Amino acid sequence: MSKPAASEPYWQPLQRQRLALVQTTGIVVRQLIPVVGIIALGWSAGQFLLLSVFNICFSVVCIGVLGAVVSKRQQVGPSPNPEHEIGSWLVALAFALIGSVLLTAMFGWVIALYMVAAGDRLFDSWLAACALMMVASAAPALCRQYQGDLAAGLQAGDTEKGA
Repeated sequence: MSKPAASEPYWQPLQRQRLALVQTTGIVVRQLIPVVGIIALGWSAGQFLLLSVFNICFSVVCIGVLGAVVSKRQQVGPSPNPEHEIGSWLVALAFALIGSVLLTAMFGWVIALYMVAAGDRLFDSWLAACALMMVASAAPALCRQYQGDLAAGLQAGDTEKGA
């Protein structure tokens, strides 16, 4: 006796999200900054890799920070003071920056060892400036995502339930 062929359920793909010009520009700028470092500033491959790891870590940390900020805003409610809102954003970006540096140190130490062994400079002011430019180019898209998450009104458990 042979078993009947099992049929796979059809999963319709999600509709592709259209990105705003600001979001697209932020993504392109963040990806081009390490390339410009190699071409214009004469960086080594190690510095390119270190900044690329920072870019990935910054993206991961921003997901967590943005989720925490949205959750806190839903609990507390909107702030009537615009200076408080700007201050909250600056603190959130500072947390994202610090978390990104820590994750880069955790995941980029192997790159740093190779750089030191090859005689490359591990850190310079241009590397820090480029990392800050990456953060600045991501800020408008983060703000837009924050507003979208607040407008969606999702609670902490909604994403786990598939809502």
